[in-house]
Amino acid sequence: MTEHEQPTCMIRMGNALILNALTFTGITNSGASIKADGLSLVGFLADKHLGTEEEAAYQTFLDACKVKMFNNYNFIDNTASGSASIIVLAGVNSYGGPYARTGAPSDFGNIKYNVSNIANQIKIEWEADDLAYGSIMITTTDMTVTVVRTGPLQLTVTVGTTILKIDVTTKANVTVENLIGGTVTKSSGISFNPNGMNAVVNMKNIIVPLP
Repeated sequence: MTEHEQPTCMIRMGNALILNALTFTGITNSGASIKADGLSLVGFLADKHLGTEEEAAYQTFLDACKVKMFNNYNFIDNTASGSASIIVLAGVNSYGGPYARTGAPSDFGNIKYNVSNIANQIKIEWEADDLAYGSIMITTTDMTVTVVRTGPLQLTVTVGTTILKIDVTTKANVTVENLIGGTVTKSSGISFNPNGMNAVVNMKNIIVPLP
């Protein structure tokens, strides 16, 4: 989504939520507040080129808007429970394309390790996809990992001979602790929603920091 599309997306969602307030009773951020923020974002965007302070103010406000929209997306998804007709009442997939909440999430972006200075620990970061209901990161010294989606928000993960049943919320980073220092470890990640899941990403091997 481009910078100039972001305020429009917020305003459209705000208007739709106002019209369909009874459908989304108790939403994290009301239609009126989302619309107001969208209108304010127009002003911040128009001024961002004026200087460093304006650029910083724009980015700070945009980050706050992203948090609100992300929370609303999750609320709408839970309320709709996969129903496209309910989702559209929130003004979300009235565009199509990347704004629609009816497709499978895209593959992870900019996934990377941040080697920790703390023994037996690594940190993994990635760019989250708004279409994802949830995501997981699997880290293991066993290099064999398979992931199967078994329900709208459920995955069965097989790591070696271990089978994991997982139901998770979306995170854009995870710190993996209690690993064995000096061992070689590898991470695999996946995002999913009721419409599908992205490709399993298998990261390079990394040596866990020693104590």
